[in-house]
Amino acid sequence: MIQVLAATGQLGLPNSLLRFIGSSKAEKYWNEASAAHKTGTLWAFLFSTSLGVLLYFTSPWLAEHILDKPGATTALQAMSPSVVLFALLTLNAHALQAVGDVIKSVSTLNILAQLLLSAALLLGLATTAQTTAAFYSLACLLTMLISLIWWLRKPDIKWRGVKQFPTATLWQSCLPLWWVALMGLGVQWAGQLVSGAYVPPEELAILAVAQRTAMLTSFVLMAVNLVVAPKFAALYKQGKSEQLEHIALKATKLMVLFALPISSQKYSIPYG
Repeated sequence: MIQVLAATGQLGLPNSLLRFIGSSKAEKYWNEASAAHKTGTLWAFLFSTSLGVLLYFTSPWLAEHILDKPGATTALQAMSPSVVLFALLTLNAHALQAVGDVIKSVSTLNILAQLLLSAALLLGLATTAQTTAAFYSLACLLTMLISLIWWLRKPDIKWRGVKQFPTATLWQSCLPLWWVALMGLGVQWAGQLVSGAYVPPEELAILAVAQRTAMLTSFVLMAVNLVVAPKFAALYKQGKSEQLEHIALKATKLMVLFALPISSQKYSIPYG
């Protein structure tokens, strides 16, 4: 639920920032890169905050009528701030990716929050669903702040005195990407959400494991995209179509090469 709401609150901005910041970096237009990040962050903050507040106040109804677990109310409310925080740290991760800082981008999106939450669990600080949800929100907050510091410490990146990025340009870019992101969430989660209403929990768990296993091939796509996506943006803005086509073909061949061994494996999931 948090991931769906956070992705909705991002308004399709992560890939738009990746495009505009990546192309600005290639041209050394750092004011434009700073403006794109600042404007996108403000948009995502306002919209995701409204969704986080909505989740907080509708948690009792969701827990009782949708999840059929009245006791989940406090956990949902403790987790509602992470809607905003996860949306913002995702934007920061894509901004760092756009300037070529892949390690910090991956750490922001996939490592820091998980490590912090794991530490809280291992130390026995998170012992209930509510405290675990609260620690997850705290982990997202710390991750977001660390990633923002990484971004602002980049040479020539500014926050104050930067003009707003052209609204029409940013909106025309992020709107179709927003719909793509929502459709992607539907593909990823619809099966589990619909099945949850019809199948026993133990069978739903097996479905979730099988789906995650099938998604192993996407790791190859993620790894390649981290490197080539900023290059695509830069080459497109520079009008270098032939180089763009060459890199696209080379990246596709590389993904096929590494994804084939994974997709050809036979996995067996024990069924109790």
